[in-house]
This record gives sequence, C-alpha cells and structure tokens, in this order.
Amino acid sequence: MKNLILVHGFWADSSCYSAIIPVLQRAGYNVLAPQMPLSSIADDVAAVKRALDTIEGDCLLIGHSYGGVVITHAGTHPNVKGLLYIAAFAPEKGETMNGLLGKNPPTPALPYFEVKDGYVWLQQEGFRTAFAQDLPTEQIDVLCAVQKVPNAAILGTPATEAAWKDKRSWFIISSEDKTIDPNLQRFEAERMQATVEEVAASHVSMISQPARVIKFIETAAEELLERQFAHV
Repeated sequence: MKNLILVHGFWADSSCYSAIIPVLQRAGYNVLAPQMPLSSIADDVAAVKRALDTIEGDCLLIGHSYGGVVITHAGTHPNVKGLLYIAAFAPEKGETMNGLLGKNPPTPALPYFEVKDGYVWLQQEGFRTAFAQDLPTEQIDVLCAVQKVPNAAILGTPATEAAWKDKRSWFIISSEDKTIDPNLQRFEAERMQATVEEVAASHVSMISQPARVIKFIETAAEELLERQFAHV
C-alpha cells in the first residue's frame, strides 16, 4: 500500500504531520495531507474525498483526533482499503463526538475549551497541560499560536457512516492522553476489532513520538499490500 492520506483534527492543520511525512516519502510512499476547513463534517469529508480522487490505486487513510470522524465517513470511498486512527474518535452511525466524550469522566482539556462566535478555541494552558504536554514549551506555544479553530456544531453532529465496519482498521492509543480519554480510545479500538499499538504519549503522538507512529503506519501499509497481492 503506497498511497497514504493523513487527516488532521481540531486545533491543528496538516503541518502536525511534518515530522512523519518526509520519512514516509523517503520510504517510497505517496503521501497527501489535505487541509480540513473544520467547518462541518460534510465539508471536511469532501476535502478528503477530493484528495482520494487525485490518486491512483488503493489507499490507507489515517486520521488523528477529530480526523478519525472524517476518515470514518470518507473511508467508504472505494480506493480506501484500510483505516488507521491516532488518538481519535471513531463513531458508530448516529453517535456524536459529544456523546463519545460523555462515556467517560471529563478530561483535563475540557476546562480550556473556549467557545467564541460558534467556534471552539483551545487556550494556551490547555495546549501546555492537556494537549501536547510531552513537547518542549516553545513548540507547544507555536502549536497554540497557529491553531485552526473548529466550528462548535461539529461536536454535536451525528455520524452518518461507519467505514470501520467494512474496512481493516488499526489504532494508536495514547495512554497519557488528556484530551481524549485513553479508555474511550480502547473502547473504540476493541469495538472495531482494530490492531492496536499503545504509546505512552500525549494527544499528539505523531509529533512527540514520530518514530513509533511511522513504524505502525508502515506495518499497516505492508499488511494491506500483502493482502492485495494475495488476491491477485
């Protein structure tokens, strides 16, 4: 599987994958990381499907955080052969992000959510203590400064697809995550019968532990490639 599409989540853009994209490209992968408008699930899914339509052949779709909601919808695209979730939401049809968050006690990030004019900001202290707490302070503050702010309505929008029911799935669980409860991640991974890697990392393991994430992505891609040849 040589095509990879990386989907970012809330308070981030595609540069959150900048530590892993060059390594994957050097390894021979065709990598795309489209920018999400974070205006609605439908808009964000459309952005991923536009990227999918530009590639030839099969693809592994990778989503971090809210990006998991996006790949859960966009993963119905015929080019998608596998889904890989990184500390992500993976809803069933009809579930919302708010509903999934409500399955466990509130995480430490919650007090730092600030809604203004219908958009959700994450305060600087939230980045420092509950989003990227295993990064250097200077790097954390850059993430805060460039954060991409999501439409609050997304949190209450029910999922209309659940591609993980029909596609092979993998899940990287961040055991030190203070934004999405690790137990929620474990629940989702078990529900979808995903292959799991658990990493002692904050919510942004692809930044703080890129080597672990790269290795897991490559393992998933190689397994899909082996499956593809097995059916030739």
